[in-house]
Amino acid sequence: MFGKTATHSAPSRLDSTLKTEASGHLNTINPGTTVEGNIISQGNIRFDGRLKGTLKCEGKLVVGSEGFIEGNIFCQQADISGKVRGNITVKDLVTLKNTADVTGDIITGKLCIEPGAVFTGRCNMHDNGGNAPQLATGGQASVQLSPPASVPTQPTVGSSTQTKPNPAPVEAK
Repeated sequence: MFGKTATHSAPSRLDSTLKTEASGHLNTINPGTTVEGNIISQGNIRFDGRLKGTLKCEGKLVVGSEGFIEGNIFCQQADISGKVRGNITVKDLVTLKNTADVTGDIITGKLCIEPGAVFTGRCNMHDNGGNAPQLATGGQASVQLSPPASVPTQPTVGSSTQTKPNPAPVEAK
């Protein structure tokens, strides 16, 4: 249409994986496309364009190396190769690929960061039951450290490894 010839390449393995998850549909935002506003999807999304707004998807989000999202992300799973400037909340797994550049906080069940990826922010991880903690707004986190009941000491001549009790748990602020 309009004098342009359409070319189609064979779908990649990633594209076919995305189509089989969630609703079975793949939404694609191609390079050169800019969206200002919020996106809500019941399926999977591959994002190679630009978004200024919130993105919510019930499936998997893939931000390609040319993708740029300025806003918050909420989804089931995310693979990020491009740039994100905003908070990311993911129920299952966030994977920051080697070309990813993320500035913002991440709340997720699992986090995988490949060498070369850039991540500036805080991360809170939760169990896979979806019990996501809220990020502290004061910029400080309180952590209760509980060491094992005993710590091995150096063995003495003629005896086996000895143990001694640990002191009371320490609270870090």
